[in-house]
This record gives sequence, structure tokens and C-alpha cells, in this order.
Amino acid sequence: MNKFLRIAERRKGEVVQLDERVRSALVESLFGSPSTLIIGAVCGMLTGIYLAWASGNATVAKAAAVLSLVAIIRIWTTCVFARQIRRGRGHQHIYWERLYEIGAWSYSFTLGVLCGATVLHSHDAMLHTLAVANAVGYAGGISSRNAGRPIIAIGQFLLVTVPVTVALLMVASITYLILAATIMMFIGAMIGITQKTYEVVRRSFSMAQEKSDLADRMEILALTDDLTGFINRYGLNVHVENIFANRGDQPVALLWLDIDRFKEVNDSLGHPIGDQLLIRVADKIRAVLGDAGAAARFGGDEFIIICPDMSIAEAEDMAQRLLEVVRMPTRIDGHIINVSGSIGVAVAPFHGTEPDIIMRNADIALYGSKAAGRDRSSLFDFSM
Repeated sequence: MNKFLRIAERRKGEVVQLDERVRSALVESLFGSPSTLIIGAVCGMLTGIYLAWASGNATVAKAAAVLSLVAIIRIWTTCVFARQIRRGRGHQHIYWERLYEIGAWSYSFTLGVLCGATVLHSHDAMLHTLAVANAVGYAGGISSRNAGRPIIAIGQFLLVTVPVTVALLMVASITYLILAATIMMFIGAMIGITQKTYEVVRRSFSMAQEKSDLADRMEILALTDDLTGFINRYGLNVHVENIFANRGDQPVALLWLDIDRFKEVNDSLGHPIGDQLLIRVADKIRAVLGDAGAAARFGGDEFIIICPDMSIAEAEDMAQRLLEVVRMPTRIDGHIINVSGSIGVAVAPFHGTEPDIIMRNADIALYGSKAAGRDRSSLFDFSM
């Protein structure tokens, strides 16, 4: 029920929130398979260490050391984010996206420099093959793994392949020139694949979110009174059960309000005017209630206000303020309508501990107000 109330409050901004929620899901997909990222990072570290040892070159060794450091940091951040998600705290998606972006680009550029340096500073063709294959293989894996954020994936393509391509062009042998041209064509193809994959992934997330929102809207329609926008009778039952299930030792106040002589307004001015009067009364209740609780239209001209953590004194004060605003004259289509209200008040646990008992006792107190002359509130007493 709390979910229903939150959805109702955010309806004006749901288009913006849809995009943000889809983006959040896409960011989570970056960390969705930590094992693949960890495997890739470990493989890069091992390859870098081997290239540094086999080449015996200081530049390659430095690049391998930096790559290992970046890989360790990436593994750590991935594990931390996965833990945050499991604990329900992974809501700072922009922060995590930026962190992932920095780590991904740093790792890609360092790997590209390592592989390019191996091509330039080593004369072993086998090491060249290992370096180029590692760079190209990593670039290919990125297209599917990071398809949720194409800017990150494309940046990684370029950062890992451009240094290798430049190194191959600098060697300038026919074989390496052909290989460099092949890699450049590979880059273009993979960028296109990444963008296409992203559209498919984004559309899937969006469709799933739209279905979820449709279910939320259907829930709202099922639990909301069309005329006043308050919770309807069924929604009230769900909300009251939820409040009582979670109230602990805190009191819960229930106020049952009935508009006095509402039938006379309908009979003399017509049902359209009566409906407008109900809307105006609902607006008055909403203004007095604020964030203190929730209101429901129980049926006809009856409203129920449920306020968790509200004492008897506070409930009686709330009832008086409601009576004051209800009796204020209301102008509708040139008619000045003067009505009053009667209210019955019951507070758990003083007047019962079960939802149905509290509602029954508030209803009994309401009839006490009616019998005493209307335009007043009555606190339930067991003598009633």
C-alpha cells in the first residue's frame, strides 16, 4: 500500500523517472556479471606480467605494473558495488557509472599502451601476436558486456585499439600495415554492433519498465476513488491493515467524517453540484491532513482519515480543524453552499487493537455526533 501512495505522488514526473530508472538498470548491467570483469582483469594482469618478463623492456614493464594496479582497483570497486546492490544501497547510479567509466577507460588505455609498447620494443613476433590478440579480443568482448552504456564501450574500443594500431603503422611492414587496416575496420564494425545492441537492450529495459508502470497504474485505478482522488473503500482496507501490521506500540487514530444533510444538496441542486461539493470537501481535508496520514472516501459523503502515530488529543484537534474547514461556505456554479460535518474518533490501542474494531468504534462515535445534533466530533467511549 505504501508503494501505491508513492506511485500516486510521483505521477506528474513519471516520464523523467522512467528514463532515470531505465538508466539505473543499464548502469547495474555494467556490474551485472562481476565474474566476467574479474576474469578479464586477471587475464590482462597475467598477460602484462608475461609480456614484461619475456620482452625485458622497461617501458613494457611499467605499463604492465600500471595495468595490474588498475585491474586490482576495478576488481575491488566491482565487488563493492555488487555488495551494495545486494544490501539495497546501490542507488547512486551516476556515481557508480562515473567510477566504472574511469576504471574502464584507464584499463583500456593502459592495456593498449602495453600492447603497443610490446610491438615497438620487442622483436619477438610471438609476443606481438599475443599482445595484438589480447587487445583485439578485449575490444571484442566489450561490445556485449558494456552494451548498456555505449559511450563507455566505444571509448574502450578506441583506447585499447588505437595505441596498438599506431604501433603497427610505425613498424610499417606490409603484414603489420594490413593488420592495422584490419583492426581499423574491426573498430568501425564493432562500434556499429555496440550501438545496435544498446538499442535492443535499452528497448527491452524500457518495455519492462512500461509494463511495470502499467501494472502500477492499474493498481492505482483499483485502489483510488475517481471523484476525489482519495483511496477508495478497498484501498482503505489494504492501507489500514498495513498500518496496523507495522504500528508496533504507536497509537493509530481513525476519524470517520460524514457531511451533514448532503442528500439535501443533491436533491435541491442536483448530483453534479453534489459531486463538486465532495471534491471541494476532499480538497479541504487534504489541506488540513497534510503529511499526517491518508484519507479515503468510504462511500457517498463519508470520508475516513487514518493517522499513524497520533495521540487522542492530536486526533481531537485534527477533528476540530476538519469541522472548521468543512463548515466554511463553498461557492459552486453561483451557488453558496453551507454544510457541516460530523466526526467519530477512535484511537488504537485505547479503543481497540484490531482494524475492524477501530473502524466500528469510530463509526459508533460518528453516530453519537449525529445524535447530539451534528456539526461536532465525538471520541468513542465504551459506554456508547
